[in-house]
Amino acid sequence: MKIETMEYLSDEITDINLLKKMLVALDKIYFEDIEELIKTLKEYDYNENACEIALNSDVLEKRTIEGQIKLIKALKKCNYHEYANEIALNSDVLEKRNPEGQIKLIEVLKEHDYNKYVYEVAVDKEVLKYRTIEEQIKLIEVLKEHDYNKYVYKVAVDKEVLEYKTIEEQIKLMETLKECDYNENVYRIVYSSLVLKYKTMEEQIKLMETLKECDYNENAYLIAVNLKVLDYRTTKEQIKLMKALKECDYNENVYEIAVKFDVLQKLGIENQIELMKEIKVCHVENIEKISSLTEFKMYLKKLKEELGRNTDVNNYTKVLRFK
Repeated sequence: MKIETMEYLSDEITDINLLKKMLVALDKIYFEDIEELIKTLKEYDYNENACEIALNSDVLEKRTIEGQIKLIKALKKCNYHEYANEIALNSDVLEKRNPEGQIKLIEVLKEHDYNKYVYEVAVDKEVLKYRTIEEQIKLIEVLKEHDYNKYVYKVAVDKEVLEYKTIEEQIKLMETLKECDYNENVYRIVYSSLVLKYKTMEEQIKLMETLKECDYNENAYLIAVNLKVLDYRTTKEQIKLMKALKECDYNENVYEIAVKFDVLQKLGIENQIELMKEIKVCHVENIEKISSLTEFKMYLKKLKEELGRNTDVNNYTKVLRFK
């Protein structure tokens, strides 16, 4: 840096600590550019955040002085908000977005009242890697449509969703999540690496919808993401297993048969479901489900076939499931 440039800086900057930082940071910058930058900083009363942009090594490396000044002005419009400042200085944003794209992210952040999830989408490394600036902004707009729901946000930034799904598919997953009441187990199907690997987009959504039909039951969810089930059953067969589990009141023993490796390997789907329905329950559970005298007569007939006519049956006698 020329002595006359140092003299200029010392005339313009009265804070000795700031002056020393400027001398080091702007060492290789042309005088004309320094003059323009200092003019802008002076206009903004050497605001600390504005000066940080001028001094930041990543910004100096990846942005021209003109680009720096635009960032400072964009930051001023946001009243130097913390999140806007972070976007301005973020090394991934500086690398993956051009100056216009970076400023657009800052403007969008302001439009969304500096929402934390919007900020996170703006600086997320995977979003920056797999989505264009237009797609990134679209994700933010969709996030707002879902009232900044935390699970929708998580779908927006999930690495495997970003890698394996198009932006249109990603948004469809968000919409389906809403239709499923933003349920956590449904969200877990969205980001399951196994489901993403084994299923098409349509199949994944069908599993999500089926889980809703199954009351978002934990064991029904586990059938949807179980590796052995994914290996040995088609999506239609998988859905049959989930619905059969529901018909059996999500019985734990029934679930075990649904995911048991030997059963999946050796039995067809119909035989497996038949085996699931043969799980025994308490006699009183069958009684509670009977809704007519005709059904009761049918149940008595089955009891006689199973246990014998003269067997003494109490509420907790284990018998085959009737319905």
